[in-house]
Amino acid sequence: MLPIQTHTSTESLCSACVLNDVTPEPLNTETIKLWHKLEKAKKRCLFTLWQLQLPVQAKPIADDKSAPHKLAFRFMSDSDASSHFQEPIEGAERVLTGHANGIITINVAEADDVARTQNRVAMQERYRTLLGHFRHETGHYFWDVLTLADANFTESFRHIFGDENASYQEALDRHYAEGPPTDWQNTFVSSYATMHPWEDWAETWAHYLHMIDTIETQQSFSRNSQTSTNPVRDVSLPFAVGARGDKGEADFTEIMELWIDASILLNSLNRSMGLPDPYPFVLHQPIQDKLRFVHDRVRHLGNLAINI
Repeated sequence: MLPIQTHTSTESLCSACVLNDVTPEPLNTETIKLWHKLEKAKKRCLFTLWQLQLPVQAKPIADDKSAPHKLAFRFMSDSDASSHFQEPIEGAERVLTGHANGIITINVAEADDVARTQNRVAMQERYRTLLGHFRHETGHYFWDVLTLADANFTESFRHIFGDENASYQEALDRHYAEGPPTDWQNTFVSSYATMHPWEDWAETWAHYLHMIDTIETQQSFSRNSQTSTNPVRDVSLPFAVGARGDKGEADFTEIMELWIDASILLNSLNRSMGLPDPYPFVLHQPIQDKLRFVHDRVRHLGNLAINI
């Protein structure tokens, strides 16, 4: 493994760093820049979660299972950073980016642009970013939170996403052996979402956070802009940030309309610079229905989570 430090005290840490359980050794020059990237993406993700007033509680140190509704991060690696993580470290256990019992593990290789791009191309992914990983894995975390907080969540979830009791390992094997269905774009936000209901939920959750954060940024800038952006200024996002002083709950249809316009603009701007589309997805109605489901769960989770 790369040199790491396991945190034993949370004194003098900010509300984001207190969530760290395992991090790279800060004196290791090979990983300090990568850790910086990890922290920037983590805090960007947490900003949106907090502004949505979602419950984010730090997991007790070294507590893997007794508090699944509490959160911790582990930044670990099994390969050599100097080789862009292409050379395994002898004797190191494999590190998989994922979530289990409130612990989100991110392989440090995902912070390396070369390694992440190689993985994206090898896995034929349209989109792979460090921030996307954080948002996806928090989706798994909040699925657990919702099952604890809302007795009706699982039944309504299955109606939209399918039965999560289907064998995950069999679904994983099938996905990598056969790939996604040929018509997956009509009902899933990504090919990976087709693998299992849990992954469909996590991918949809991540895309919801993409939408909300981007529109909030657009809204914040538009309040000081001379351009005609009244629809962006006026929509009530489900949290209060920046110049906005109210806490109105937005109508999801308005958010969806704004996001479609925003994503078209984002892609068009990048094409003008000869860059890839930042949002290479098409959100057909079944996908929008799933995003609406996430939106509704986010709006009500604060009240539901009081007793968890």
